[in-house]
Amino acid sequence: MTWCLTLEQLVFCTKPLQTSPCQGRLTGFPPDKGGLRGVGFSGFAALTPEQLCVGNGAPELFLLQLPTLTDDRLAVQLAAACSADRQERADQYRLPDDRIRCLAAGWLLRHTVRATAGGDPVEGRTATGRPLLLNLPDLQVSLAHSGCWIACTLHRNQVGVDLELFHEPEPGVPELVMAPSELADYQALADAAERKHRFCSIWTLKEAWLKALGTGLDRSPASFVVDNLDRTSLDQWCSTSTLLPDGSGLVSLFWRPV
Repeated sequence: MTWCLTLEQLVFCTKPLQTSPCQGRLTGFPPDKGGLRGVGFSGFAALTPEQLCVGNGAPELFLLQLPTLTDDRLAVQLAAACSADRQERADQYRLPDDRIRCLAAGWLLRHTVRATAGGDPVEGRTATGRPLLLNLPDLQVSLAHSGCWIACTLHRNQVGVDLELFHEPEPGVPELVMAPSELADYQALADAAERKHRFCSIWTLKEAWLKALGTGLDRSPASFVVDNLDRTSLDQWCSTSTLLPDGSGLVSLFWRPV
């Protein structure tokens, strides 16, 4: 079978195809495929963001792990904490899991702004879809989500965050993500766990950098080598990756120092 994947399809191809390591939480599929809907939701207060200081002068990173089982009450309560613009965007999603992720990102953004800058965010978006804070123009914001995890960071210069759960990518996806030298190193790895880690590291770092640039996937990830980004311009870019708290994936940051 021959796979022909576009960059627009790439984001969906990199999602896990079965229940994620988050033990039945969000996977981007309908409720009968390991989604989040069910009984036993323990309440809105159960959402507890984690604040990570990953070192190397990186911006502070806020992570939110969504609960194992929930129902429409969580969506309603999350929506109450979000801007009208984010509620409208969330309503555009067909799958309940995706709507929850969108609302949870807005909830985490409000928490992050309150914890670091004070007040509530007034959300907006650039022409390319990049999130911005209309009432805090000196701060740049980046959001990401995968499975049950949501990430948010703020910085006074360019910044991008991305996270991804460990999984085996679909056939054809590594060729879209990796430059030839990266692909050769990846294909030479015999251990499946090492391949998953390598793919996840390269993918999250590249997407974090593209988010920081504000271009998204307008530029092919395979057109550059991630290790060269902060080597060739050490005074301009910094990067770091760290395991998610439950070890199920990686979260990566790219930023320009202030």
